[in-house]
Amino acid sequence: MRVLWLCLDGIGHPEDAPEGSCWDQELDVLLPLVMQGQKVDATLGVEGLPQSGTGQTSIITGINAALHMGRHYGPVPGPSLKPLIKEHSIPVQLVQSGGTFQLLNFYPPAYLTPDRKHGAIVQSVLDAGGHLNPPGFPSIRPSLGIQYQEPYGAYLPLKEIREWGRKATQATRAVDLILLDLWFSDFLGHAQNAQAARTYLQHLNAFLQGATEEEVKIIMTSDHGNMENTSIKTHTFARVPFVTEGFAAHMVKDIAEAGSEIKKLLGLTSSH
Repeated sequence: MRVLWLCLDGIGHPEDAPEGSCWDQELDVLLPLVMQGQKVDATLGVEGLPQSGTGQTSIITGINAALHMGRHYGPVPGPSLKPLIKEHSIPVQLVQSGGTFQLLNFYPPAYLTPDRKHGAIVQSVLDAGGHLNPPGFPSIRPSLGIQYQEPYGAYLPLKEIREWGRKATQATRAVDLILLDLWFSDFLGHAQNAQAARTYLQHLNAFLQGATEEEVKIIMTSDHGNMENTSIKTHTFARVPFVTEGFAAHMVKDIAEAGSEIKKLLGLTSSH
């Protein structure tokens, strides 16, 4: 099974975005994938704005982490959420079942310190015995060729981002699951930079153009809304994309059920 999972961060569904949003442009691979997929709730039945800590934990474990805590929490999981990740996360259960995975994010040396607090995706990778910057695999920057500082302009051409996509798909020949933690979209949403948000989706589209040149199953998730509405600085209540291209997935209502469905699609034990 060749599976590429793109963990988007802070991107609400196009149908819940305001007119003229970053989604309102030609995205020949990305947009059809999203529109053919599902749009699911990120509020998890809990009051308040969704946050990455509980949102990503819900996706990676299939357990409603916001309900578990009684509130939305983030950006990174704390003592209440880490045990859920350590026991129930998809990377952990995949390894326990004899499967393999790799996270392709590039991490600079400054990130690789013992006291670093990790998001739920990275925490699940480490709990499963995985390593950051794994040797022999491509290293992909989550900014997808966009500068980390204002005005957040592109520093790489789209053809190079397409090549990153091809390399990511080629990496699925070696392991059961390839992950990418694409957190930069949430960063741009908070920056309220509309042009950078549009550019980021163009680069994500180019990445998928390259990724889909070979046969691969694609999962895309998002933990909450944000970048789809750059008129506000905070997260949003938007529904989020849930894409399972190449799988026969069941309909789900929220991101926790999406995580549980991903487990089933990968042949793992559901958390429900």
